Amino acid sequence: MIDFEEIIVSKEKDIQGRIQEALSRYQKLYLEYSIDWSEYECSKEVFYEFSIEKLTTSMAYGVEIMSKEQAKECLAKLTRNFEGDCRYFTNWDDVETDGVKANGWTSVTKHTFDCSLIVLDKSKVGVIILIDED
Repeated sequence: MIDFEEIIVSKEKDIQGRIQEALSRYQKLYLEYSIDWSEYECSKEVFYEFSIEKLTTSMAYGVEIMSKEQAKECLAKLTRNFEGDCRYFTNWDDVETDGVKANGWTSVTKHTFDCSLIVLDKSKVGVIILIDED
């Protein structure tokens, strides 16, 4: 199920505070500790490519869970009301060692696998939280 809800967060807070405030709306999912989101900022291009991958493929089993067209529609709904210089974040980190690429993440939920896709501009924060179990 995908649900879109507008969340108003304080414009007076820094980026870390705005993301934390938005995520706190999902307390049933969200862990009590926080991560330093500045370490997980990425470019718009990386964000879109990564988001399509995570929206279309199960994190636990690698099976298709939605089509690329559906994933693009989800991203369009997430980002359509954002303007100006947006910033993009995810709790995943792509690590490459000796030519071998490995994915890792810092969990933000109580579930086995999770992925947070976050976009923000000067006045809004948009969040998609994906969860999966094995």
